[in-house]
Amino acid sequence: MGAFAWGHPFLDGNGRTMLLVHAELCHRAGFAISWNASRKDDYLESLTRELENPQGKHLDSYLSPLAVASITAGDLCDHLMSLPGLNGEDGSSAPNVAYRADDPVANENYLELKRARGEN
Repeated sequence: MGAFAWGHPFLDGNGRTMLLVHAELCHRAGFAISWNASRKDDYLESLTRELENPQGKHLDSYLSPLAVASITAGDLCDHLMSLPGLNGEDGSSAPNVAYRADDPVANENYLELKRARGEN
């Protein structure tokens, strides 16, 4: 998941894409992540630390306790569609979704990470 974020650290939409691809890769590896047990702020903090220090395995530490037995393909789809922000709705009323593109704190964090990576 950290490698996806490093390659494409966009605020709007990319997190949903990363989650879906990651879920499929986990499914193929025989396990799943219980995203409903995850908290937005804790996940984003771990993701930020992972981007700052990939060798620290911050996302591994965060996601490992959330790993569960593999979910069948149909159940996996239902699980993912039940997550706030992945069902095609705005998600603005859901407190546990990723940052919105117009969130000033998220934008500043994003710009700071780009500066740290030497990007314009």
